[in-house]
Amino acid sequence: MLEDTGKLGSVDKIIARARKVTVFLYAHTRVLALMRKTLGKDLVRSGITRFATAYLNLKSLQDNKREMLKLFRSDELHEMGYLEKDKGKIAHKVVQSESFRKGVDIAVNYFEPMANVLRRMDSDV
Repeated sequence: MLEDTGKLGSVDKIIARARKVTVFLYAHTRVLALMRKTLGKDLVRSGITRFATAYLNLKSLQDNKREMLKLFRSDELHEMGYLEKDKGKIAHKVVQSESFRKGVDIAVNYFEPMANVLRRMDSDV
């Protein structure tokens, strides 16, 4: 049931766009180091299922939206030259997109009650 929830059209598109950002960030060691410096931590967290991982990553993007905007606007990232490449341009466009940030908020708000139930069930075991 939870796996099917992630296949909802609009949610699936938000997850795919978020994945483009995280793949870009983690593909380059210098970009990754700058991201960790800016956020003070890793952005991506893994869960037991694909649903859990998608939820955790969207929640992390939501919680760190200001820092992500700061990162993609930073002179340091621009000077690295990675934003001039196709994947960098796409990631930059996604992070700057208001519709993406709203979509992340909607997806997190949609998934959060289910994630809370799963957390409670897991702690009862």
